[in-house]
Amino acid sequence: MECMSDFFLTLNHDIKVFEETEVRAAVQSYIYGQPPPGSGWKMALNVILLHSLRKRDWTNQTGEYEKYLHNALGLIPIAILQTPDPLTIGALLSLTTYFVFTAENHVALSILAIAVQFVLLAGYHHSDHPTLTPAETLHRRRLFWQAYVLDHDLMLRIGKPPLITDDFLLDIPEEYPQDGYGMFFYPGDVILNYFRQQVRLSQIQGQICSRLYFRSGRAASTSTLDGEIASLDAELQEWRDSIPEMIRPEPSSGLIDADYSRMMSLSVLHFVYFQLVVAVHSAAFRVLDQDVESLRPSVGICVNAARGAISLLNYHQLQHPFTIYLLYQVAWCVDILFVNILENKTSAQSLQDLELIKMVLKFFEGYDMNHQRVASYHIIKALYEVASSVVGGARPGLTDAATLPELPRSSVGMSVGGSSDLVDSMPTLSMSDIDLDGWEEISLGSHDWLSAGFLQMADWGPPMNSGTKLEQPDEEFGLT
Repeated sequence: MECMSDFFLTLNHDIKVFEETEVRAAVQSYIYGQPPPGSGWKMALNVILLHSLRKRDWTNQTGEYEKYLHNALGLIPIAILQTPDPLTIGALLSLTTYFVFTAENHVALSILAIAVQFVLLAGYHHSDHPTLTPAETLHRRRLFWQAYVLDHDLMLRIGKPPLITDDFLLDIPEEYPQDGYGMFFYPGDVILNYFRQQVRLSQIQGQICSRLYFRSGRAASTSTLDGEIASLDAELQEWRDSIPEMIRPEPSSGLIDADYSRMMSLSVLHFVYFQLVVAVHSAAFRVLDQDVESLRPSVGICVNAARGAISLLNYHQLQHPFTIYLLYQVAWCVDILFVNILENKTSAQSLQDLELIKMVLKFFEGYDMNHQRVASYHIIKALYEVASSVVGGARPGLTDAATLPELPRSSVGMSVGGSSDLVDSMPTLSMSDIDLDGWEEISLGSHDWLSAGFLQMADWGPPMNSGTKLEQPDEEFGLT
């Protein structure tokens, strides 16, 4: 019961996929020897135990959570043969978030595809359910919106068309829900509906992909593409202006509490914003006849977005599991900084970019005990070594370009090299505000700036442990 209480107080509080009363009723029935019909309740319980034990495993590395992961996965074929219900759909969405957390995006997409099929078959995208109470209808609508957000997130990461088109998005979550779900309060009497903003941002994601990457017919002309980029950039900046600036947690706040939840929610929104900035402006590099001069603004914005995304790490209590999740997400930014260092190795900014790459490595080494199994860690380490030698070779007076300040282990955030400059100047990246100084010597001819995909972030997490024994789905639960 402790695992269940922890799950509903934390993860399900921020990403609500289960109704607590429904799950607890199923547990009581199971304990008294009268389990509910169907497999949805079993999958839900296994997913709850998976997330709760995985969080504990972050510190003691027992691997106990893997049993419940495989139990839940083993129940998917059974669920396919049954009528969709909220517990099954919630469990599939929660499994999807698990694989997103571990950056195994192709696995996440496969599970999400089943969840989306169930959601649409059950009609959760509309509110016409006369036999249900308003609360039951609202929960089903929220499952649809959550599936929509996950779908558009994976669309951007992998570069695939969305499973849920905007034709199914009849409306978005209300701004002030009666139960207060997704509502957070920030300094200056600012109120943010996190869930509503997620859906709004997902709509913009869909527009970016459909207008810049999924166009049918002939390729767009340079002028047409420039117009689309400017329009989407303006829409993105308008959304950015509607959310609060980043905040730091209170020094006395606990690891899991409302204050930290509101900071994590804000971090997710800012991170996706930086993702979309890169997605919008890297589209300019897909036009072969573009001259270097016209590309300079987009290059500068993409580089600043990468810096801003990495700087989000500075805002977090380093011992919190969310830090590892955020680390996996920002790892994709390193290749942008790496290319920028190669092109501007004599500039003062190249040293700061090198420090940012070093910071990412230090986060892996200091706060992810499995970093030796993570592909992105080894890739980033190799990029850092090359970039260090390039910067050192371009600066004869620099005796050791690879020697940078150690990462401080602070409970309330950190700053690179003891300075908060990068954090305090996190860019908002409007096209009209970008500083082009220092870009006169840039050359793009030898580099494919993300033109093969959107962000090239797929599957940079640790691999599944193929040696783990596959448990039987009907194994007894350890309800602790």
